[in-house]
Amino acid sequence: MKLWKYEVDLDPAPITIGLFGGIALFFLDEFEKSLSPLLAESLFFFVWLAAVSGGLVIRHTSLVKDSLFTLGLAVALAGFYALVRSYITVPTTTDPYIGWQVINCLFGVALVAVCFYQAQRDESPRKFPYPKLFQAAWATLLLVLLTTIFVGLVFLVLYLWGELFELIGIKFFSDLFSSSVFRWSTGGFTAGIGIALMRELDAPILAVRRLILETFRVLAVIVAIAGLAFLLALPFTGITPLWNTRAATPILLSMVFLFILFLNGAIQDGQTKRTFWRPVSFVIMAFIVVLPIYGLLGLYSTWLRVAQYGLMPDRVYALVLGGLALGYGIAYALSVILKRMDWPFTITNLNPRLALATAAVAIVMHIPMLDPVSLSAKSQQARLQSGAVAASDFDFGTLKFSLGKPGQRALDAIRNDSTLAAREDIKIALADLAEMKDIGDWWMAQSKKELALPTLERDKLIAKLKSLPVFPSSVLMPDGFIDGLNDDHLRQFQVCENIELKRCALIALDFNRDRYDDIALWNGTSVLMFPFDPDEKVYKEPVWMNSNGRLTLTDLEAADKAGTIKLVPPVTDSLMIGDKRFD
Repeated sequence: MKLWKYEVDLDPAPITIGLFGGIALFFLDEFEKSLSPLLAESLFFFVWLAAVSGGLVIRHTSLVKDSLFTLGLAVALAGFYALVRSYITVPTTTDPYIGWQVINCLFGVALVAVCFYQAQRDESPRKFPYPKLFQAAWATLLLVLLTTIFVGLVFLVLYLWGELFELIGIKFFSDLFSSSVFRWSTGGFTAGIGIALMRELDAPILAVRRLILETFRVLAVIVAIAGLAFLLALPFTGITPLWNTRAATPILLSMVFLFILFLNGAIQDGQTKRTFWRPVSFVIMAFIVVLPIYGLLGLYSTWLRVAQYGLMPDRVYALVLGGLALGYGIAYALSVILKRMDWPFTITNLNPRLALATAAVAIVMHIPMLDPVSLSAKSQQARLQSGAVAASDFDFGTLKFSLGKPGQRALDAIRNDSTLAAREDIKIALADLAEMKDIGDWWMAQSKKELALPTLERDKLIAKLKSLPVFPSSVLMPDGFIDGLNDDHLRQFQVCENIELKRCALIALDFNRDRYDDIALWNGTSVLMFPFDPDEKVYKEPVWMNSNGRLTLTDLEAADKAGTIKLVPPVTDSLMIGDKRFD
């Protein structure tokens, strides 16, 4: 294929894979509703993973071997994904905690497998020379990154193309480019061209890689200095401020993993003896030695949340990441302590083993019963059974709606626990839960519970309300007024707690002319009117009525004596458009 002045021989394999992969994803998207959700998700993941890994791996010169590896990898990981989802997912509920997390973990495993396969492809079996492994890893990462950018730019140009013609009233191109078949097929085809193109343009790709790695060398030094300075400051500040925020764990673990990324970019394949200027090298070595402290702090920060609220899937992932950060930190620290100035070579020898261990952890942590959702459901169940949390504070809704089958099994265990089932508060909570259809119902109920007034505060507000004068003086407070107010209504009377009592009063008039008195709270500057619903015998949401001046209680009493507390027609009429009213 000739591009401008240059002849570029593009490998047809990734282009073909991309095109047919995109078409296959289109058909799956079109016929998704005719398949079971589990089958549709698993097939979608299989095709997507096979297309991505095949595009990265398959060459026309080793087509059969590469294809067998790609299909084997996609079948194994898609099958494992189906196993995990079938154990966890309940089709009638939502489980937002497990889905993309599993896909991300398995995609990471696939990338590790692809890198090892590419490093071994031209070598004898079971040999993974680190220089080739390093090159394969960085080539794969850059291919994925640059191809993603390339596809994004192509779709941006197509979008502008469609919008350009829409300016003159031609919608053909925008309709074509936004159609499902075009998006899927063009996306796959373009990704294939991007991969094939990046493979052939060695010089620019090597230049980009060299630029990135040199940048990482500088960033590794900056992170090391910042990390050491932070640890030196800790004895003076203490670690308590860390736990006052919810950002401690992600920040601490990000420091570890970013430093590992930057450090490996700096030492590259470990063949160069002098990676850093000697004084800077001591700073890097010092930070490597203390790197496990960051992993320990990240683990401890997460464990504090677990001890307080129990396990949840995001906390399980945080604990696993903290464990990996600690493991990498210890391995790297031992490399410096035991090998001194030869630490780069030792780290490059450790990296393949650590990568395989990380991939193994990503698989093991999703095995049914060991997966984050199952562990979380068991943890929450144990908290309730042990009395660590009261039924009023327990998150029954998350068990039912957000933790899939493990959550429902935990709920069944709670129902079948004779001790728990005998408790009246749990009976009420389970009965309320049975009436809820989704997680939205649960959160709405929780929101109302959180907004409920404490008994003492409610009694105090009711006493205040009963003591307020009512106008006109010839009118009595309507029967059932107080009983018809909910907690949100009562909160409106809190304004009278912080000002003198003589600044508040009630006004009882038939504001909406339905022959039933409504009640309004006057606070000196404005009136809050509670319309009465005679059918439901309750007071509806209040409406503010503002004044063009300020009044005192004396003014109100004078107006009452003069008989000038009355209703008057609005200054402007309301507008009706069909059955819609505009006041």
